[in-house]
Amino acid sequence: MEIYSLEDIAVKVRNMLKETIKIPMLKIAGRSIPRVLMGSSPFIGAGQFGYKAFGYAKKFLGNPENIVNLYGEAMSIGVKGYHLLGEEKVVNAFLKAVKVHGEIFYVIGTVGMGSFKREMELLAKVEPGFLALHAMVFDKTIRAKRFIDKLFVYMDEIKESGAVPGVATHRPGETIPLTDELNLPMEFYLAPVNKTGIFMEPAKEKTLKAVKNTKKAVIAMKCLAAGKINPEEAFRYIFSETRCEAAAVGIASSRELTETFKAAQSVLSKSFR
Repeated sequence: MEIYSLEDIAVKVRNMLKETIKIPMLKIAGRSIPRVLMGSSPFIGAGQFGYKAFGYAKKFLGNPENIVNLYGEAMSIGVKGYHLLGEEKVVNAFLKAVKVHGEIFYVIGTVGMGSFKREMELLAKVEPGFLALHAMVFDKTIRAKRFIDKLFVYMDEIKESGAVPGVATHRPGETIPLTDELNLPMEFYLAPVNKTGIFMEPAKEKTLKAVKNTKKAVIAMKCLAAGKINPEEAFRYIFSETRCEAAAVGIASSRELTETFKAAQSVLSKSFR
């Protein structure tokens, strides 16, 4: 009779759990990425969460072990894709969880929320396959139509780092058409898209038209509208009624983690397109 140590049992259980969630992959610029990723906006108390934002910041930035634990849970159930903001506590928590779980994960990073150079160096630690310029920098520059050459420099620096370049935008209905006209050397957009139309500036219809017409890949952000839409309904809309090819979803609890990724797996198991 074979006898297992507690450590052996823990490893076997963890490996069994890792088979729970299976999210289909897609390729952007020849590089693979899961179609649904775990985001990190709740960890920094992002403004779209309204009155919950302060509580999230206190819970996560105030105690980064909560971020480590949530990343660990996600990795244990098979979540392979992650969208990381260039925030030191978030990146370090991710690295700490990876050290325990030791798997291959797929990362999209966002840089430029503060110092572009510092965040590039920080995210280099996780070897992201994709990097997007933060909307705070990108939207301001593209809308003002000034210092456009700087956007080309940012894309070149991202490409030189080994990552696929992209941009994040908070005003996709306006900025996507402008960017497509520029022929900016990038491969994807991170943009708010959801059924309610909230956060889809300057308007839902303009955003959907821009998403439909661009030849670049579009990864939906805020697709649950900061918790106003249930995950299954949100993913059905994203993957059957828009041209978005992937989605990044912020997770703030174990319940949200399980509910969100089970819904994603269920919806993506059906052939919408």
